[in-house]
Amino acid sequence: MENEINAEVTQNDNNTKEQNNEEMAGIVGELNNLKKENEGLKKQLDEYENMLKRAMADYDNYKKRVEREREDIQRYSNEKLIIDLLPIIDNMERAIESFKDNETFKDYYDGMRIVLNQLYKVLEKYDVKEIQALGEEFNPYLHHAIAQVEDDEHKSNTVVEVLLKGYTLKDKVIRPSLVKVAK
Repeated sequence: MENEINAEVTQNDNNTKEQNNEEMAGIVGELNNLKKENEGLKKQLDEYENMLKRAMADYDNYKKRVEREREDIQRYSNEKLIIDLLPIIDNMERAIESFKDNETFKDYYDGMRIVLNQLYKVLEKYDVKEIQALGEEFNPYLHHAIAQVEDDEHKSNTVVEVLLKGYTLKDKVIRPSLVKVAK
């Protein structure tokens, strides 16, 4: 009888061990699955963090670009008006030049000279400057060459004649000088 009890106890112990082993195997398997799931979630989190960083960088660049554009709009808001005024100034300069030595038109000359000086002051107020060209080395960013001429007095690639004045608005060329350049 004692042997039967011992055998039954041993059997129960074995069954319990087997159940515990099965439970442990299940827990280990579930733990491995959770680890894999955790690794997958970490990778996904890394991807989302990278996407967020890129989105924040894009937004920061967008804000900077918009700010630059806003500054440019303010900075060059008068550009079109000034460009439209330049031909008027050109014509006034030509008229003054033609009246210069004629006593008959001296009053016209003086009056136009006063108006032209007022226009120059307006240009100066808005930081519009004439591009210096005559005698300067040709610069394709500032000058637009319409002819090359033989000239023994100047070095090659020197501006020898200005046909139309060029202007800058702040740091931007709004009209290049039309020039003739020595060969």
